[in-house]
Amino acid sequence: MGLKKTVVGLDASLTASAICFYCPMTASRAEQVTSIVFGSTPQKGLARINKRYQKLVNRIVSSIVGAKPTAIFVEGYSYNSVNSAVPIAEFGGILRRDLLSTKIPLHEVAPKTLKKWVLGKGIGSKLQVCTALANRYNVLFETDDEYDAYALARLGAAVLEWEAPANQSQAEAASLIAGKKIKTTAQKARDKAWKHFT
Repeated sequence: MGLKKTVVGLDASLTASAICFYCPMTASRAEQVTSIVFGSTPQKGLARINKRYQKLVNRIVSSIVGAKPTAIFVEGYSYNSVNSAVPIAEFGGILRRDLLSTKIPLHEVAPKTLKKWVLGKGIGSKLQVCTALANRYNVLFETDDEYDAYALARLGAAVLEWEAPANQSQAEAASLIAGKKIKTTAQKARDKAWKHFT
């Protein structure tokens, strides 16, 4: 997979971390998207908890590094999970530290920004996100985590300017992550047509 331009979308959690490897320049639909899901069993005791975190992080990082992606797009923390906030933060910190050590560019995408990319607004249910992605891109995954990872990878492809956003909401979300203006397909076509008249 590392020979082609690949962007990684990562929806990380302790119970089901999904990784989507997206190669937009590949002609075959089957080769464009690969997803995997890793989970782990809850543990008690500080040493066992730390071992759980590190084992899961190692599996995720080694899978990503093996693909030699151009960039990684990881979903940011959701602050709605009050009871599990500490374990998620501990795991997320270890994961981000190890991903940064790979020197592969790492971009964090706020959950609201990801929903804006998918739904056109920063709010919506998991079912709405899965349905919108399935309808727009004709994809089918087994878990909502894989849909999130796929959305992160597609957003990443737009941020890297490998493909244009389909609409204004997607362009705004991609621009926020890129730190610069990303244009939709229609905006690019208008700019190109305008150049012919000037």
